[in-house]
Amino acid sequence: MVSLSDHLIIVLVRVGSGVRRMVGVRGAQAIFRQVGRDMAQEIIHDPRSPNLSPDEAKRVAAHALVELKVFQDVQFVNGQARLCHCMLGEALERMEEKPGQHPLCFLGLGFIEGTVNNLSGQKIHARLEHRDSVQGVCIEPWDEEVGLKANWVGIPELVS
Repeated sequence: MVSLSDHLIIVLVRVGSGVRRMVGVRGAQAIFRQVGRDMAQEIIHDPRSPNLSPDEAKRVAAHALVELKVFQDVQFVNGQARLCHCMLGEALERMEEKPGQHPLCFLGLGFIEGTVNNLSGQKIHARLEHRDSVQGVCIEPWDEEVGLKANWVGIPELVS
């Protein structure tokens, strides 16, 4: 039996795909990243913020993603986040979409960035480096945004 959350994921994937068709890949990714940042402001906000270290804020973001049932577990290894069993990535693969490039993934990246910024004042850049579909793990560096600037669609690029 298909659950309500399964139907919601299908709706979100289809909305992301529709936005991508209307405004292009980079435009859709930028829109969803900003929506994720905005969600973090509404969901995880501490009026005393920013008062956590960036590492503490990253742990809060990781815990929130697990509590929201987006991932089963988040581990930090060698400065990278290992996001285990992403329900969105698994749904995207079933729907023959590519995890990490779909706008819906950028919603999560923006949520991570927004949470860390809200709680620590530190701007970071979260990105998918690799997805291991067999193990169901996404490897994401959550880097400080030093030496990065946002281009016209909000996707960071290196400043020379």
